[in-house]
Amino acid sequence: MHQKIIFAGALYILPKGLSSGVPLLSLKLPELSTKRAVRIVAPYAILAGILVLAAFVRLLPAKWGIYLNEYDPYIQYKAAKYAIEHGFSEWFNWYDNTRWYPWGVAVGKSLYPGVPFSVASSYLLLKWLGVDVTLFDVAVFFPVAMGVLTVLVVFLLGRELGGTSLGLIAALILSIAPTFSVRTSLGFCDTETVGFFSMILSLFLFARALDRKPLLYGILSGLALGLMTVSWGAYLFLYNLYALFLIAALLLRRYDFNLGVAYVSTILVGVLSASFMPKLVKFVTSISAFLPFFGIVLVVIAELYRRHRGSQIPPRLVLGIIVAVAISGLALSYAGIIRALKGKFLAIVNPFAAVPPIIRTVGEQLPSTWATFFSDYRFLLLLMPIGLYFMIRRLQKKDLLLALLGLSSIYVASSFVRLTIFTDLAVGLIGGAGFIYLMTRSISAMKYQELAKKGKKKSSPFRGYALLSVAILVVLTVPSIAANVTSANMPAVIAALPDWRDALAWMRDNLPPGAVVGSWWDYGYWINVMANKTTVADNNTLNGTQIKLLAIAFLSDEDVAIDVYRRLGIQYIVVYDPFYTGPALKGLPGMPWGTYGDFVKSFAMMSIAGYNSSDYINYGQFTVQGQTIYLLVPNGPKAANATLFKLLFYPWILYGDSDYLKKVEEEYGVKFTPPKHFELIYHSPNRWVMVYKVLYPEEGAS
Repeated sequence: MHQKIIFAGALYILPKGLSSGVPLLSLKLPELSTKRAVRIVAPYAILAGILVLAAFVRLLPAKWGIYLNEYDPYIQYKAAKYAIEHGFSEWFNWYDNTRWYPWGVAVGKSLYPGVPFSVASSYLLLKWLGVDVTLFDVAVFFPVAMGVLTVLVVFLLGRELGGTSLGLIAALILSIAPTFSVRTSLGFCDTETVGFFSMILSLFLFARALDRKPLLYGILSGLALGLMTVSWGAYLFLYNLYALFLIAALLLRRYDFNLGVAYVSTILVGVLSASFMPKLVKFVTSISAFLPFFGIVLVVIAELYRRHRGSQIPPRLVLGIIVAVAISGLALSYAGIIRALKGKFLAIVNPFAAVPPIIRTVGEQLPSTWATFFSDYRFLLLLMPIGLYFMIRRLQKKDLLLALLGLSSIYVASSFVRLTIFTDLAVGLIGGAGFIYLMTRSISAMKYQELAKKGKKKSSPFRGYALLSVAILVVLTVPSIAANVTSANMPAVIAALPDWRDALAWMRDNLPPGAVVGSWWDYGYWINVMANKTTVADNNTLNGTQIKLLAIAFLSDEDVAIDVYRRLGIQYIVVYDPFYTGPALKGLPGMPWGTYGDFVKSFAMMSIAGYNSSDYINYGQFTVQGQTIYLLVPNGPKAANATLFKLLFYPWILYGDSDYLKKVEEEYGVKFTPPKHFELIYHSPNRWVMVYKVLYPEEGAS
């Protein structure tokens, strides 16, 4: 039985009606079967539902208020504001003297322009369209919009790699994937919003170029790669992924002319389209660019061989060239002709390499563990080996690209917790492929059973396989989806810390203009952007020497601290710890708790300064209400004289209402004296944030 599907018919006839001038209502609509209509409409209806889900998950923090989240989004907002007020071209000449005082920072050389320029452009476009909106509102909602767009592009990538079903499954998984959903949630306006979107867009266009119009889609892929290059430091991953894919295709005899054109156009256009960015100079002259540019040479060699010999270049010859060039590259790097990998990029490639202590003291740069992966993806991880098996078994060009994407994603994600966003993509695509493989086998088994019942086939050896597979897949996916949605339902950090909001507002309104404020680097962006004060260190962590000086000052006595603060021109010091003040913790109010405060962060300070943590902090045993508990406590004379601990605990000493400090003094002999070179001028309502004025003695005085 047939029926008229008005919507589909209208789409079909609209161009004809417009061109002929015939009234649309007088045209006969094509008739479509119900099944065909469902096949046409259903995937897009499901996709629309997934996009709505993606937006809903990312808007969950709105119930706690409209805020920028974490720390880095604040500098992105400040940079976008500068671009609007002074012009996009002038942004690259911006030297910000209010950060990393007294030296300042060249913003154009230290910050990727992709996100601030995108936010500023979105704001200007909305104002041009007549939408009454503030730049702050655009910065807050921008990640949500980019998250939804990224899910849409993931659908396109999945459909290109494995059909509509894979596209829908990958989009569904990514819409609620833990790291990606958090880093594109309301207010999280950071590098991933544009960088991850442009990476997936580049992959989609590159995959398209492998089959059709390689030059056109290669150029478009390169433009997307260029956008990623100016937005996110992880662009190194995609450049080298393309190079690894080319090498693997040559070794496995999957190389063809389309791949060569797509690769060369993508890499060259990517570099050229981002050539205006000063930070790109370091990439072009470093060993991290060696493999992508060497890939272009390989394409030339492969094409010359194919033209003259009429066949693909032998894998042995490819392997010999690779070994020879690799040795040459290492020699050039050792000689200093090309830049070697350093810092966090070295830590990603080689997790066992010796890197500066600050790399390993940043929470999001700690290595991931299998427990982390399981917590994020649960049993969905079990689908990935199945998907990899399916792709390796078939091993077409796109299968090879997807397999390398998955394996390399897991590798880099294991180096840094922050990079588990790559695993989100791998689980969505490769796990989705495994899901489809199991479902295909299940459907085949069910059909086999039906034929067996009718006597047309023998009884299937996979009796019950279909229902069991479906049950297993439900068990694998439902807990992961529920857990990931729950993890996204969290307030912005600043929304959960009213003491910080009060303290920043007080500093903005009461400290003099241009006041130089010292703190641990974690709070630098907040103090600089929200309180509008000059800072000596911030979350960019570009001056390791200055951070080490701050660590030494905080952990030393007041005389050493005053000397450091004088050299840096610091006028005020801010310290923070979320002290517990409630009755539930066994009657020990006034003690630091959690991992967000300076007391626990002093472990990182000790690591950076090269100090022994046991000289400052240890576990103390307390007997409270008949129960024995273990808490971190200041330990020894160095802790008693440490400037940081004095500043943290002084308000509790002043008011005399900390049972925790009393027990520390009675049972561990650590007694804090009031600071002599610091005047407490503000503490937040819960005494979590303290602001001190530095009282400098006369030169030469003790």
